[in-house]
Amino acid sequence: MITVAIYLGGHDLSITILENEKLLHILQENRFSRIKYDDLFPLKSIEKLPTLINHIDNLVLCGVATSNKYLKIYIVNWLTKHNLTPKHIHIFPPEEHHIFHAASAFYGSGLDNAACLSIDGWGGGEFINNSSDGHPANVTTSIYYASYPSIFETKYLNFQYDALLLESFFEKNLPKKPYKSDYHTNLDIGNLYYTVSNFLGFPEIGDAGKVMGLSSYGKFNSKIPPILYNNTLYANANVFRSDRTVNTKLNPILQKINKELAQDLAYAVQKALNTIFIERIKQTLDIVKTNNIVFSGGCALNVIGNYQIKKHFPKINFYIDPIANDSCISYGAAKLFYYQLTNSKIRSPLETLYQGPRYSKQDLLNSIQKYV
Repeated sequence: MITVAIYLGGHDLSITILENEKLLHILQENRFSRIKYDDLFPLKSIEKLPTLINHIDNLVLCGVATSNKYLKIYIVNWLTKHNLTPKHIHIFPPEEHHIFHAASAFYGSGLDNAACLSIDGWGGGEFINNSSDGHPANVTTSIYYASYPSIFETKYLNFQYDALLLESFFEKNLPKKPYKSDYHTNLDIGNLYYTVSNFLGFPEIGDAGKVMGLSSYGKFNSKIPPILYNNTLYANANVFRSDRTVNTKLNPILQKINKELAQDLAYAVQKALNTIFIERIKQTLDIVKTNNIVFSGGCALNVIGNYQIKKHFPKINFYIDPIANDSCISYGAAKLFYYQLTNSKIRSPLETLYQGPRYSKQDLLNSIQKYV
């Protein structure tokens, strides 16, 4: 059985190909287009499919609204033209974003069961009054309990919504949940880190790693206002607005950023992330009684934060999703769909990150000699 999952949700576009539960390929669009942060459409990845497979049993589309029939028609028509007409088509709505992160980490780990923690900027979410014209709230942090074949129990979700919406509206209209949930206007760490990254001149979502690197050159600076509000897990709203901009009028120290101040600001936001990582792990262990934790979402790419949680929780069995950004969404969706469809309990964890062609040592030497 060949399953092809295509992630169409914006940045980190990707396609995953499974043969039964086994991973054959993960195609990342920017590797083929050679455009960093390519976020338009995975056209070049789709064009690779006829060279890799000769049929598609299940086509899974994720990160696209189920109402977008034109995108579905375009993809199916293209595949049909190239003799890859899918036998079955399934669409996962964008609201499932965090479950795909959880699925990517869980199925990649090979663990029998685990608590799944996902922290990213924003993904998925809901409309507060359950209608398409309602007030949107985006999920930023999630906790699930996962086990085979395809059980993902929601244990906790943090929602962020626009500060312009009145708190009184939310007090009257918040839906009742069968799990723990928080609603905040203050930025969660993913959005907070991105805001600092953008403020320091790194505008792309994937540029947050540059701030992590820059933090190593910084130090504590008492002139920088507190990054977090009153020792909570959320951004200081007097500094960081809910629209992911920095309020320099209230914080004149940030009006002119020099090299030293940039380094110290990066240091401060990295310290905030370390704190939040540790507290979120404590929360996860409190909600799900387990020694297995799998971690995904864009923030899981922060290796300094990952080191801190491993250091603080030496007895916990951690698995960090090696493709924790949104490129893993197609992998998580493909795996989840397969196990939902078959109820299989066969494990097929990630054993290597390299899925490309193999070369002998002699092949490599011959290629190198061309440039000597």
